[in-house]
Amino acid sequence: MKFMSIILGLPIFFGCQNNKEKVSIDPHPEEIELNKKETDSLWQKALNGGDFDAYEKISENYLDTYRFYDLYYYSLIMANKYQCPKAYEHLYYILHESITINGVKMKSNDEITNNMAKFYLMKSVELGNKDAESFSREIFGDSIPPLESGYFLRKIEDEYRKLERMP
Repeated sequence: MKFMSIILGLPIFFGCQNNKEKVSIDPHPEEIELNKKETDSLWQKALNGGDFDAYEKISENYLDTYRFYDLYYYSLIMANKYQCPKAYEHLYYILHESITINGVKMKSNDEITNNMAKFYLMKSVELGNKDAESFSREIFGDSIPPLESGYFLRKIEDEYRKLERMP
């Protein structure tokens, strides 16, 4: 009886194999990337002149083409130098989202990075970014008053103090 069950079960087992192909995302789909001349021109306007519209156009292209490494650096400059609300939002997104690039998980999940992401989000809200405001409601809810970005800076500082005390 046991032998008969095995014989009858083999066709079912082999007939139910998952034949789905794995899909990989090309991190640089050329069909949506901007050409070098246009890219350089937009970054020059954004980084050298504080042009928020140029930043938004080029940064959205970098997000669409999975160029998070590059975008983080440019966003940091736009946020710090020009207080660009969208740049702060992008910094939050890059640090907060679970992104896998070439098999490497890019989310850190440590307290310092989580608080840094929340700082960027709340700074974007404080600068009037409506998209960031909706993200903050998802995280913190509607019922509590929104936390100020400075709150998260203090939490980051506290975490660094804890690290200094470690042997």
